[in-house]
Amino acid sequence: MSVSQRGSDGLVSVAPPRLNPGSNRLLIPLLLATVGVAIVAGMIHHVGVGPLLLVLQVAAPLLPLALALEGARVACEAVAARTLYRRVAGRHGGVPPWSALLRVHLMTYAVVAFAPAGRAAGEALRAAALRKHVGVARAAAVGTASQGLSLLATGLVSLPCALAAHLAGAGVLVASLLVQAAVLSLLGALVLLGPRRPELGRLLRRFRKTEQGGEAYVQAMNALPPVPLEALSLAVLGRGVQALLLGTLLFSVGAPLTLRSALVALGAVTVGTSAGDFVPGQLGATDGALSLFHAALSTTATQAVAAAMLAHGVQLAWALLSVAAPLLALKRARADLRGSFGPGGGSEPTGSIG
Repeated sequence: MSVSQRGSDGLVSVAPPRLNPGSNRLLIPLLLATVGVAIVAGMIHHVGVGPLLLVLQVAAPLLPLALALEGARVACEAVAARTLYRRVAGRHGGVPPWSALLRVHLMTYAVVAFAPAGRAAGEALRAAALRKHVGVARAAAVGTASQGLSLLATGLVSLPCALAAHLAGAGVLVASLLVQAAVLSLLGALVLLGPRRPELGRLLRRFRKTEQGGEAYVQAMNALPPVPLEALSLAVLGRGVQALLLGTLLFSVGAPLTLRSALVALGAVTVGTSAGDFVPGQLGATDGALSLFHAALSTTATQAVAAAMLAHGVQLAWALLSVAAPLLALKRARADLRGSFGPGGGSEPTGSIG
């Protein structure tokens, strides 16, 4: 609300309204999402709603396989995190139980898939959820390493994708993938190696929230190898599963399934994801990339748009599962609690007075 003040000249001046900084943080993603939706709507209008619906109907039988492949990709991330926790735990440290690790990866799926800069936000949430098992410093170290390995893995797989794009005659995509390989590999190396410097621990102690954990965080990072090869291999395997998923979606809409087309699709999607990282769900970015390079995929524009929409649908289905799973677990826990204190549970207090 504006505030009126009377100046020395007797005139009433009105102070300009103050903008809420939080509203700006919400406004920008909302605007980007609106642009993404507009791009998707434009592509649907271009290929035609009728032909697109016909193609989507043909794809239905292979959707369970696509959902399973996405689940396998998430499992690769969870296993990679498990290997990092084993490395950082040391001789006397703890490792999160499998149930907690899988639950946390499932619960944060929607954030990683749909939030702006979702990978970084998801790793932060995972570290916060698992810190009770391993401590703040170790959870933060694994979250940092996971983020760096994700960047490095994407940079590495960009090279075979660039070769496939070259064989398909997509010169623009080749150049984009080579730039992506160099930039993401460099960023991944910086994320993995930068926090190992002791200066970071002294810097972190300046902040109240990390006052007790700055040096411990640096020590936890140094407990990991400079490049954890086992976790990196699993991250690369996850990208390979994603290529198989994209190839399956393209095949489901009538496109030929080849290793080259799957790698080209993965390259197009990773480039689109990198370009639209701050767009919620990368709406319009990944769709536009697949549609733009549909000739290199040996598909029609309609098939490419249909595959992109199916990819969003698979993510949405897993996001809904990530929301429903904690609710079902909470409901089951409450039912077990009522059963343990109910008739015949054996744990109900008798209330007798000695």
